[in-house]
Amino acid sequence: MSLARPARNNAVIVTVLVLAALIVGFFVWQRVTSTRASGTTIDVSNQPFLGNADAKVTVVVFEDFKCPNCKNFEENVYPTIKEKFIDTNRIRFAFVNFPFLGPDSTTAAVAAECAYQQSPQAFWQYKTIIYRGQKEETTQWATPAYLQELAGYVNGLDAAQLSQCIASNATIEKVNADNALARRLNVGGTPTVFVNGVQVQARTFDDFTTAIDRALQNAR
Repeated sequence: MSLARPARNNAVIVTVLVLAALIVGFFVWQRVTSTRASGTTIDVSNQPFLGNADAKVTVVVFEDFKCPNCKNFEENVYPTIKEKFIDTNRIRFAFVNFPFLGPDSTTAAVAAECAYQQSPQAFWQYKTIIYRGQKEETTQWATPAYLQELAGYVNGLDAAQLSQCIASNATIEKVNADNALARRLNVGGTPTVFVNGVQVQARTFDDFTTAIDRALQNAR
């Protein structure tokens, strides 16, 4: 009979340890959840943006021009967000490069920043054109020559000047700064969307609309 006591004591000890772990885990989870809910301040003062510069809600999208999901976002989600939230001046919508799929991802990002230097308005049209001209992710399609060719379809963009800008790597520091920002925020893929500093785990328009509407309500 005396041999049963250690087993019982061990069971009690294990139970206490499990309960303690659960309690600690709860408070860790609560702290992490609170941090995520409060959002992170993202400096977009040097980023291309549309909408209301003084809006209480800022949407930040990290993209790679070679990313097929980014193309899908550009063509199927962004237009409705633009119509509902950007064109009505309800939000500020900012773009950040996160070229991680290959060396020519960086080339495309450099080209986009060159376009932005020329004309902030032309940048957004050029961005759309690059996605429209996107090819297979596994191929090195975003060459300087092809990016110059695509620039020829954009009103207000000097393709020759853009080509010189790409060749000189004039905007690589800006692209590197975007990459550093993405790393600091633990961005792991594209497109990654933040609404008022809170990362949105979504892919459909309804998901994004819900997140933006909630942020707008909280900002009142």
